Amino acid sequence: MYARTEEEYFEMETVDLYYLLKPLIPRKVRIALRRIRALRKRKTNAEIWPINPLAAKAPKNWAGWPEGKRFSLVLIHDVDTLKGRQNCLKLMHMELLHGFKSSFNFVPAGYEIPRELRQEIVNSGFEVGVHGLTHDGRSFRNYRTFSTLIPRINGYLKEWNSVGFTSPSMLSNLSWVANLNIDYSCSSFDTDPFEPRPYGVTTIFPFLVHNRLKNRTYVELPYTLPQDHTLFIILREPDIKIWMDKLAWVAKCGGLALLNTHPDYMDFDSDLPSHEVYPARHYADFLEHVTKEYKGQYWNCLPRSLASFWRSAYPDNPDYDCVEEDSSAANRVAVYAHKKKIEQKVKLALACASGGHFEQMQNLRDLYRLYPHFWITERNIQTEFSLTRESKEFIGEAHFKKPWTYIVQIPQVYKILKKERPTHLLSTGSGTVVLIPFLLSMLMKIKFIHIETFSHVNKLTKMGNFLLKLHQPILSQWDGVKHRKVRSIGPIISDQKLVAEEHLREDIVFVTLGTRPEGFPRIVEAVESLVKDKVINDNVVIQLGSTRYQTALMEIFDFFPPAEIDKLIASAKYVITQESAGIVTKCLKMGKRFIVMPRRYENRELPARSDMNEDLHYKLAELGFTYVVQDKEQLKAAILNIDQLKTGFRFDNQRALSALRSLIEGS
Repeated sequence: MYARTEEEYFEMETVDLYYLLKPLIPRKVRIALRRIRALRKRKTNAEIWPINPLAAKAPKNWAGWPEGKRFSLVLIHDVDTLKGRQNCLKLMHMELLHGFKSSFNFVPAGYEIPRELRQEIVNSGFEVGVHGLTHDGRSFRNYRTFSTLIPRINGYLKEWNSVGFTSPSMLSNLSWVANLNIDYSCSSFDTDPFEPRPYGVTTIFPFLVHNRLKNRTYVELPYTLPQDHTLFIILREPDIKIWMDKLAWVAKCGGLALLNTHPDYMDFDSDLPSHEVYPARHYADFLEHVTKEYKGQYWNCLPRSLASFWRSAYPDNPDYDCVEEDSSAANRVAVYAHKKKIEQKVKLALACASGGHFEQMQNLRDLYRLYPHFWITERNIQTEFSLTRESKEFIGEAHFKKPWTYIVQIPQVYKILKKERPTHLLSTGSGTVVLIPFLLSMLMKIKFIHIETFSHVNKLTKMGNFLLKLHQPILSQWDGVKHRKVRSIGPIISDQKLVAEEHLREDIVFVTLGTRPEGFPRIVEAVESLVKDKVINDNVVIQLGSTRYQTALMEIFDFFPPAEIDKLIASAKYVITQESAGIVTKCLKMGKRFIVMPRRYENRELPARSDMNEDLHYKLAELGFTYVVQDKEQLKAAILNIDQLKTGFRFDNQRALSALRSLIEGS
């Protein structure tokens, strides 16, 4: 049991006042007010919506889904109004067309629900549930009120042969719901700051709930994908990208993907959104995306089947103890208290050079967005474009051949650390940006955490070797370096998709030279020669960076924002690149075949012999994911055999995120 905060009491009273005044406020005005409120909520809750990393933790003794499926997919529909009821069969036929089954949940005292409609839904292999008794938001004001409704709700459950309940507007108390004659309920969510009472359960897995007497138990199924009304009516999202991104994360975590949509707000006759409806095509697009992207990977079942599985698989695992008093705030976001506690003692400085080091740090977004943070990096088109909405401090890049450049950094970095007062400095390299922050962190008693770049497999970077000499612990993304001070945490790179499928034209060859100041004409000359020899017959697009080169045979440009580079990779039949961990990981994520031509110090393509001394591409070549070439003839052979390369490299950074959180919060 926990004591309600003043904030929670205020929110309860505000919700009660809203539902009291709701009939007096025109619907368009209510929608407009909710949109204004949502803009603020979206900004202040960016670290926990649409993805709350804390919700990824699997339950105790977790052994996976039936048939070894990667994740479970459950579709439900809360039918709030008569208009929604009239759209039910259209929605059902859409799902049948795509091979899915779902549950339709009706409001018994809200409108007429013909027996024939319920029977047709059930006979088609779908399910019918009870969506509250009314939809006026008052059922869960206190237990006395709710207890008077229990017999009527149970009566409808029995009449309809239903075993499921969903709370209107997610206004509920889970321990009270346990007094209903149900097998399952969907009356909560993992994270949703836009709900009237935005207290989620912080999990993407089902869990058991018991009542106060502990003589009744049911399976709670939290919805884990944002509701359609929130996305398309309140936030006015133009497409299903948020659904796709959240589904990808849930699938990666092996959780429950539960989507609750409303036929009330679907327009089956138009593809244009309006004030209170959105195109039903959005939902059809989601179903098509699931079948295409995750074929054979998900267990699509009715909620009653999932509840039955959960009870049999985890009968002694009631992870959610709902013994609260008369408060709908029982379903608070666990991360809210966690965030307040951590904010008081953690602030992260994210220090890294640009290029691949920067992109690898970006892959830790699920970690650093949990805490107050700011960036220390160098200024260029990549960092400026990517950090538009982030707190950042730009410093000049240094190099060991120009020692005075490090001296220039000292007052810059000291001033930054003095002003921001971070508790932890998280580094992905390289020493050109990170060395001075590290040295000052030692003097200023700031916890320093260094992660070696993904591009070094069996040896450390110069920065890593320097830290090792000072007996500093090092985190590696591979297990090739055997040293008591080097700990392998697995890759920090996430498997999140970079580009929507509409960009996948695959009609060019993309060549990229990166952003280094040194030129690399050798790779351009080799490609141009192969174009002339008709070895390469596709259009070639080259990102030259700092290389000066003129040609009429290929399309060339200097620099593009990162998102545009992603689109070019997605549009390529294959990619030719320098030894760049950033480009390589993008190719691996997108399933693109690629060829690596390393730079050479002897050709003045590097400022020092020790620069870019990476072995990632050789490891990937050994695994069959790339070719490493040194000249035109080797490049020609690689292109002619490009189809022999593997694709399908899988990234999973959950182990790394867990290790980093332990280091940060345990210190």
